[in-house]
Parts: sequence; structure tokens; C-alpha cells
Amino acid sequence: DANWESKVFVVEKLGSGTFLYLEKEGDPLVVETEGDTNIKVGDTVKVGFSASRCHLFDNTNQSFK
Repeated sequence: DANWESKVFVVEKLGSGTFLYLEKEGDPLVVETEGDTNIKVGDTVKVGFSASRCHLFDNTNQSFK
């Protein structure tokens, strides 16, 4: 499991879910959260996840197995 804080660069509201575009150590990261959120661009959010429940992609957009 991993936890850290990150600034929000883009908020993409899609109805039932919202994608937050963040950075971790200079690398882009997209997180999905609830559709009804008050998070705005410029906010700092705490992020945490379980590695067994995430999808990871390399710089050619190929997923890791």
C-alpha cells in the first residue's frame, strides 16, 4: 500500500466517477474518485491505494501484468 499528498492539475467529472490528474515525483498519475466531489484544480489531496487493486501503464501505454 502507498500513501502521499499531491496537487490536482485537472478534474474530469464524468457523472458516476471523477478522474483527478496528479503528479507523483514528476510522473503523471490519474485517480478515479466519486462522481460527486468538491475537489478543484489546485487542491492538495491525500492519495492512497492498494497495489493489488490498481492498473499500471508504462510510457508506451502498455499495461503491466
